[in-house]
Amino acid sequence: MEKKREIPAEVKSLLETRRFILSPEKFSKERLNAFRGVFETLKEKYPEVLSAHVYGSMTKGYATPLSDIDITLFVEDRNQNDERWLGIEADFNWLTDSRLNVPFSNIGVFPISREILDKLINKAAQDKSSVSEMSEFEWLSLARPFTGISVGSIIDYRKYILEKLKELPNGELIWKKIIDFVRIFERNLIDLEKEQDLIDDYYESEKKPSITDRGEYKSLYPQTIQEAFHYYVERKSFRDQSQE
Repeated sequence: MEKKREIPAEVKSLLETRRFILSPEKFSKERLNAFRGVFETLKEKYPEVLSAHVYGSMTKGYATPLSDIDITLFVEDRNQNDERWLGIEADFNWLTDSRLNVPFSNIGVFPISREILDKLINKAAQDKSSVSEMSEFEWLSLARPFTGISVGSIIDYRKYILEKLKELPNGELIWKKIIDFVRIFERNLIDLEKEQDLIDDYYESEKKPSITDRGEYKSLYPQTIQEAFHYYVERKSFRDQSQE
């Protein structure tokens, strides 16, 4: 991922009221169109590939031709062997490098299934009156399906998460935690260059990544399960005002 740099004042002003901004420059549109082609090619070979999500400067309106591209790829967990999993990752990297014409791509490939989500949701719901303690890595695992601008479809899994939460006595509290991590992830309030620390933290409790969160931009994100259904499943505005 690119190192943080000064965001143009006009873009920074727009980002106060919009979740995503696409650069009007020609290279940006060409890159996103090429990215859709990469995804379609990959999915043709690997049907278990569900969706790819772009985040970072490409979705914030200040990318340049030299900017990297940040992508999360979701693969439906069908207990594929290691060779197939490595093939998906290798092919995605090769296609991205050869077609997108970017200096570097920051790509994360993640499995997703009802079993994986059930395990995370059940852990978060253990304390019925609050939100159970989980690592940042685990919270990000629940948040990632709701992040970025997506190509493909992960709606069924988004709907599954929200329906599960709706049944829980502390479901609204869990959703607030999930959407906080979506906001933190997209707004780069956590150092994503050190995302490996989150994985390490999952195994080593003494490692605590630094998150700076003062609650900015909450109005741009659905704060209730009902709002989330409108926005992520029905593809509607979750408030009276238009949301990106």
